[in-house]
Amino acid sequence: MDNCTIKAQDILSKAKQLHGMTLAELARKLNQILPQTLLQAKGWPGQLVELYLGAQGIGAEVDFPAAQLELKTLPVSAKLIPSESTYICTLDSNLATDSFETSWLAKKMQRILWVPITNQKSLRDREFLQPFISNLVDNEYMVIKKDFEEIMEAVCLGHESSLNASYGTYLHLRPKAANNKITKKIINFDGFLTNTGKKGFYLRTNYTKQLLVNHINK
Repeated sequence: MDNCTIKAQDILSKAKQLHGMTLAELARKLNQILPQTLLQAKGWPGQLVELYLGAQGIGAEVDFPAAQLELKTLPVSAKLIPSESTYICTLDSNLATDSFETSWLAKKMQRILWVPITNQKSLRDREFLQPFISNLVDNEYMVIKKDFEEIMEAVCLGHESSLNASYGTYLHLRPKAANNKITKKIINFDGFLTNTGKKGFYLRTNYTKQLLVNHINK
């Protein structure tokens, strides 16, 4: 077992102490104020877990560089159905890459610590479920690589503004900015400058649902 894997397992062990705890209890433990809703604080549960686990990643880095480990919280129903797709990284952070293997997406997805959280209406009562680590296995890797390459090819050909969430089997491209008025200039298929919203790569719920089936209570 290499050093990064050992460090990742240490972080997982600490994450497992969250199992059965509510968001309100963790917020109180860390002296953090629980927001009334997540409408203006969508990433708050993830930030709370990052604080608890001591995440150190900056910008496009993985959350735990020494363990080569990314962290993702995952809201789920009582039947372990993911409530939403999972943001991984921005499209822009991958534009300079010449292959999937060297992309930020591949680096972030190589090893992920998942922390499922129940999605009750009451934020304070949402409860942490069993955390687990996923590694990209061969069949998942090939599907995600294909999705990534097809999306990036379309972007390079000037079709970024027309790409929507229907593209991709496990991976899709969605608007990233909270404010849809935040745009950037791109050259479209016809060779003209145009404005388009900022986008990010997200994992579909069909992928995360299968992860839950494979890892929870196993």
